[in-house]
Amino acid sequence: MKKSLKLLSAVLLSASMAACSSQSNEPAQEEAGKYTAGTYSATAEGFGGPVTVTVTTDKNAVTDVKIEGEKETPTVGGAALEELTKQVLEAGSGEIDGVSGATLTSNAVKEAAASALAQAEGKTEETSAEVKAGTYTGKGEGYNGPVEVSATIDENGKLTGLEVTSSGETDHVGTVAFDIMIPQMLEAGGSGVDNVSGATFSSRALKEAVNAAAAEAGVNASEFSKAVAAPAAGEPVEGTWDVVVVGAGGAGIAAAAQAAQNGETVLVIEQNAEVGGNTLVSGGQYQSVMPYLVWDPEDPDAETGTGFDGVEYNKVKSVQGCIDELKMILDWNEDEFDADYYLDNEFVAGDA
Repeated sequence: MKKSLKLLSAVLLSASMAACSSQSNEPAQEEAGKYTAGTYSATAEGFGGPVTVTVTTDKNAVTDVKIEGEKETPTVGGAALEELTKQVLEAGSGEIDGVSGATLTSNAVKEAAASALAQAEGKTEETSAEVKAGTYTGKGEGYNGPVEVSATIDENGKLTGLEVTSSGETDHVGTVAFDIMIPQMLEAGGSGVDNVSGATFSSRALKEAVNAAAAEAGVNASEFSKAVAAPAAGEPVEGTWDVVVVGAGGAGIAAAAQAAQNGETVLVIEQNAEVGGNTLVSGGQYQSVMPYLVWDPEDPDAETGTGFDGVEYNKVKSVQGCIDELKMILDWNEDEFDADYYLDNEFVAGDA
């Protein structure tokens, strides 16, 4: 009996040691993390153009962030990029406060950061199994309200036809974006073209509307928005002038006209699609492009107005001097503005 117990104990001890040996030799499995360590990038539309966020992660956290947005306004959205970089890095996500006064840039950073981190988590963008060729409508929010388009998409997901069907954008300011961008989009087959300087809101609205129409057709939004058509550079302008005026707004044109009358040779340089600057959208000498700052006949007692960026601003009240000048303008004799007037009279900049 004793021999049987000893034999059983030896067998059990041997099995226990074998089990321990087996467990100790088995390699420990590394605990899975939230991310796959690496570097990921994503792009979203900012105020002036694309904003790209690049994040670097280890398996559990964001370790580095880089934000690029070279077409954002340098003193507004561009200046906010450093602070936005800090916010994304500290939050470890796209859920950040953003920077006041740079709302559109902040929103682009939030969207791009979230998309980049989704890649790090192994999430992929859902795409339709098949593009449905046809003509679709889309809508984007412009400077003066919605911009609606009719867009034709082929079976390969390429844009082949585009027309703005409804828009309240200002002629010669916002609408010039459509004339420039639509041919470029058709050439590219998608929406990844540059915004038009001086018509940023209208440019954004057109892209949003076209992207919305493409989404209806089942097009891969990421690929569609990356389709680029780079405009060919024009011939270089070389020459010598007595006066070079940078900016063809009201003041620039007046200065150029006076210099020309003085017998100087003049070159005027303007970055926007049309000359005129603020004089294209102002009444007389008074800027009137921000309706939320001025008196509202539908709410005559309002002291504040909501800006295009969603921020509340105090309305501007005219001082007595402005009112006196408006009366003077009202009493002007317009006969001297006849086209033939300057045949016999010299133009003097600043004359009332």
